Amino acid sequence: VHQLSERIHDMNKMAALGTMASGIAHEIRNPLNAVQGYSELIRRQLSGDEKLSAWTTSIVAGVKEVDAIISSLLTIARPEPLHLCDFSVKELCSDAAARATEEDSSSWQIELNAPASEISGDKIKLRQALRNLIANAINVQPDGGKIRVTATVDSDRSTFLVEDSGAGFNHSTAARCREPFFTTRADGCGLGLPLVETIVRLHGGALEIDPSGSDLGGARISFWIPSNPRN
Repeated sequence: VHQLSERIHDMNKMAALGTMASGIAHEIRNPLNAVQGYSELIRRQLSGDEKLSAWTTSIVAGVKEVDAIISSLLTIARPEPLHLCDFSVKELCSDAAARATEEDSSSWQIELNAPASEISGDKIKLRQALRNLIANAINVQPDGGKIRVTATVDSDRSTFLVEDSGAGFNHSTAARCREPFFTTRADGCGLGLPLVETIVRLHGGALEIDPSGSDLGGARISFWIPSNPRN
């Protein structure tokens, strides 16, 4: 009963968030598009001025970052339907790790343990969820460290586990890190884990955070989904 009550509370909170997000997304994106468009025009005019050109590039990058936050918020509040397909678990893990490190993993020891098995799901959304977990593991150890990604496929469910050698979670943080906008990082927006949980729940699975941590010394976060969501 307690778990169901918490779930209903979360659903009501997401519904309110969805109403707010839908209402402000259009109003915010219009001026953002104008800022980005004019910045691009200014950058072309100032192509010979490296300093000013760099500033306009930073403006465009900032606009894209804000737009990404809006997109994440809308996905959490009012997620789109799944587009199911069959895909390789090993390929999904490899692609997610590559996108999280932006093709540069030299500062981190990333260990991938995944079978070549095929499962069914929304490949793009699941890749985004796994990428978010790996990116979190990278962000908590900016000077480098160990990251281990493990995927297992059973007859009824597929599990994806990400561990790191960072500072890990205390019990208080572990209890709140699913909340939208809760973050322990000065440069974080607090939407990474809520977005992961939204994607996982769409598949009929669950996100699990182990407060006891990993044997690597840091956090231990996993999610599971049914191996065949079509059933």
